[in-house]
Amino acid sequence: MYGMLLESVQHFVQLEYGEEIWQQVMEKAGCKFAVFNTHHIYPDHLMTSLAAACAELIGGDATMDTFMKFFGRCFVRFFSNFGYDMTIRSTGRYFSDFLENVDNIHMQMRFTYPKMKSPSMYITHVDPQGVVLVYRSNRQGFTHYFMGQLYQIAEELYNTKLAIKVLEEANTIPGAKKVLVKFRLDFDNRDFVFSRSEKRTSLERLSLPAVPCSVLMTLFPFGIVFGEDMRILAAGEKLLQICGTCPEALLGQIITDYFKLRRPRGIPFTWKKLLS
Repeated sequence: MYGMLLESVQHFVQLEYGEEIWQQVMEKAGCKFAVFNTHHIYPDHLMTSLAAACAELIGGDATMDTFMKFFGRCFVRFFSNFGYDMTIRSTGRYFSDFLENVDNIHMQMRFTYPKMKSPSMYITHVDPQGVVLVYRSNRQGFTHYFMGQLYQIAEELYNTKLAIKVLEEANTIPGAKKVLVKFRLDFDNRDFVFSRSEKRTSLERLSLPAVPCSVLMTLFPFGIVFGEDMRILAAGEKLLQICGTCPEALLGQIITDYFKLRRPRGIPFTWKKLLS
């Protein structure tokens, strides 16, 4: 993980518990780093080790999971100093807008943090009382950290009261490090549902002339068009150049023979899934 995550932990543990406690936590966790560099890569286990050390040294009712949530909140509070809160706000007016665009945010962040191993997530259900969110990660032990991030983003950036329930948590492959968690997020989602309904109604009423596929491919040179049978109908000029092939070689072929769905991870590349 990048050092900025650990910088946020150091900053807020020192702020809320003091320098002496932080030094004890570092020693207990076996951390040999006096400071953390924003763009340096550190072992993933360091975060959970710090949380376990905090739980043991600070005591009270706080568990390791409690501190992982706290660390998640710390990161959101910390990255606002770098202006990343504006990136989140730009996804839309509502908390659900953000949830639908988390993967896109991570893709943008890769330009600054190219070695970032970000989780993937997608919404499977939306209703006026909240959403069901599926979270996939290559890191184990970060479920509560992610929950802390969601709590802080909802409260700080969207002024939204959030309740989270874990519906399902499992390794996608026995013995592997990949983790899948299904969350039920309860919050006031009425405005988002209403706005989506309004947009859908407006589109249904809208009558526009047909646009030739060639025009679309000119506008979107990296685009691709395929039908319900998953066969390629058209492809943009630049995409064909990257593939190093001519249109005749690609048209009519099954799209899954040439392309795969990268985001969200774990979703079958089928027509039905794309429309759901």
